[in-house]
Amino acid sequence: MCWLSNIPVNCIITKDNIKVYKIFNKNVEGQLISPIYDFKWEIGKLYVENDIPNYPSSVINKGFHSLKTTPIRRFGYWWNRSYRNLPLLTDRGHFVCICEIPKGSIYFENKYKEVVSNKLIVKHVLEI
Repeated sequence: MCWLSNIPVNCIITKDNIKVYKIFNKNVEGQLISPIYDFKWEIGKLYVENDIPNYPSSVINKGFHSLKTTPIRRFGYWWNRSYRNLPLLTDRGHFVCICEIPKGSIYFENKYKEVVSNKLIVKHVLEI
């Protein structure tokens, strides 16, 4: 399950590129890896998920997760700045990249600034 909400969340089509943040691992070859599904990413490559709704929805089964706020590192975990009651991941071996949701993409955003989009480009590693 990618996204589940009590009420439908509005689908937004970007009018401009949107800067977001995503947490990654690196494998032994130095590749960027999603910490949940072990998906391999390349810097600068456009990733597209076509199976995402383009209407308000309370369930989204596919898409790329990211945050609109810079995650913070404290007490050995990465935390969402907008929702500090639940840590995202341990900080051991994880790091943050600046990413971009390109203009014309579909995305959903919850009140904690967590985003699921149909397109994402990893721009570079953020030094925190």
